[in-house]
Amino acid sequence: NSILGVFKDAIPAKTLQSLIPLRLDDKTAQRMFTYGVKYATLLSFVLMMGGYLVVPPVIYVFFPKYIESLPYLFVMLLSLPLWGAGLVTGIYLIALRQQKFMFIHNITRSTVSAIVYAITLPLIGVWGAVFERIFTPIYLTIIYYFYMERYSPGIRFDMKTLVTFNNEDRGFLKNIWRELYKMTVNKIQRIFGVGYIK
Repeated sequence: NSILGVFKDAIPAKTLQSLIPLRLDDKTAQRMFTYGVKYATLLSFVLMMGGYLVVPPVIYVFFPKYIESLPYLFVMLLSLPLWGAGLVTGIYLIALRQQKFMFIHNITRSTVSAIVYAITLPLIGVWGAVFERIFTPIYLTIIYYFYMERYSPGIRFDMKTLVTFNNEDRGFLKNIWRELYKMTVNKIQRIFGVGYIK
């Protein structure tokens, strides 16, 4: 669970929380929502795959007593993409001042989680906690989707854009790559005291 939290923290949620409220009245709000969900989900998927590759060697070498927990982690990592999709939606709902829905939703989520624990832990032991980590993000994503589709003003799930890759995606990824490259090179140059890339 702690390792799963490390991967969740790698998603820039605080940046989104600061940026989204500033652009809600902008014409780009819908576009930001769609691509925010798309790339938060994609980043979560990349982190999930990274977890499968990186965590086992680290556990085997440095934390051998936790080797038995790896099967639980492997299943729990599957929840990351769903968590990423729900993260952006939740930030938007808060920014849209849908506090009543979020309050009821949080209470319902806690209740559902408690029920899942109560049913699964006696039946399948620790795997019940793993099941809850998968079930809750699925529940969150479904509820968010239907609420946004029916009640949220001006913001909708653009499923066509979410599941396709077009020229705008290529430009977006190209910009990210360019910025990451500049950031990396500038840090290296700063270490050696040479000029910056503009």
